[in-house]
Amino acid sequence: MKEEAKPVTLSLPADASRQETQAFARLCTLLASAPLESMGVNSHDHWIQAAKIKNLYEQPLLAAAAYTAIDLVDQGWTIQAAKPGPVFTPPLASGDRETEKARVQRQEHLRRDEQLRQSSVRRFVERMERTHQHGDRLISIFDLMRDGRELADALQSAGVTTEVISPYVQIVDSSTCELTGFKLHDIWRYFRHTWSNAYATVPGRSMPILIRDAATECHAVIGLAAISSPVVQIAERDHWMGWETDQFLEQVRAAPTADIARWLARRIKTQQEEIYVDDLLRDGVLQPTDLAAPTSEVIGQLRADAERHRQRHHQASTIREVRNIERDAWVDRATTDLFRSKRAAALAETLEVVTLLGAYLSPPQPKDLPKLSRTRRRGHRCAAWSAVHEESGSAP
Repeated sequence: MKEEAKPVTLSLPADASRQETQAFARLCTLLASAPLESMGVNSHDHWIQAAKIKNLYEQPLLAAAAYTAIDLVDQGWTIQAAKPGPVFTPPLASGDRETEKARVQRQEHLRRDEQLRQSSVRRFVERMERTHQHGDRLISIFDLMRDGRELADALQSAGVTTEVISPYVQIVDSSTCELTGFKLHDIWRYFRHTWSNAYATVPGRSMPILIRDAATECHAVIGLAAISSPVVQIAERDHWMGWETDQFLEQVRAAPTADIARWLARRIKTQQEEIYVDDLLRDGVLQPTDLAAPTSEVIGQLRADAERHRQRHHQASTIREVRNIERDAWVDRATTDLFRSKRAAALAETLEVVTLLGAYLSPPQPKDLPKLSRTRRRGHRCAAWSAVHEESGSAP
């Protein structure tokens, strides 16, 4: 069954002025008649000026609608005049793989090209392409690019491929390339800007990598790579790997095993043992026996302690003090109000998991696991599964 595009009507709010409504109509008329190949080439300012719109920043309603319309048309949406406003129709995904690939790449190129037009990026690119003295010769970033025609001829004439290409991996750090005088990160950044999508930093740790060719004079760059912290909550990946909580629970219901029960008991025990409790014991928030046989009273005391230290942290605004503590002084960090609150809350949840599931898991009884997977607390998912997934991020 062929998917049908769902059109969307985009119009200004009712309190928009007549002047704003007319300006938006002029803009949409221009965008509707513009050839596809011109989209993405011209900036927002080009279309705003072509529609004879002035003082846009003094008209926030018109500005929001105008920029939205230009972005949608840039992404391949079409416009048709109608009442109460122009109708925007999204592009349909093509059944042909190459056509669909080209469409997606074109969408990504819009952001990339917009980034390349930024003055700071243009200055960086110009600096990398400008020649500079390094040793006894002039060098530019072009010396790190291998001529494709020369490479093709060399591959055809050479008997052994290793004589033509000699790749090696170079980890990008703060050092400088000895052959060119460029900083390694600048080399990586320059070539990253030539990808299909815009260059952006990623959250978490990352390790950029250059693939270079030792068979060339300046060891040309022939590839890029990066190792980064995994992106959280990618539905397709998590479902394929079985990381989704509901999916894991369904598997437990369908096929409970002693291995799963032992793994779950081990994860709960590990999480409890990894929480620093010396100060909690010292201050009488809990007793050593509470760790082996927790009660609802001690769980409540831990939650109250967590809230008390959370309030103290916010009132004192000690985040700068926490940052100034030496990295290896982990006890000093752990006993600050911020982390005391986090530890008390984490231990309270872990001990509650023990009270809910301990009887099922010691010794593990796989026949009882389907009952565990149906356990709910205050309308949320089973606390055990939440703690396990937060701790390990994966199923056994």
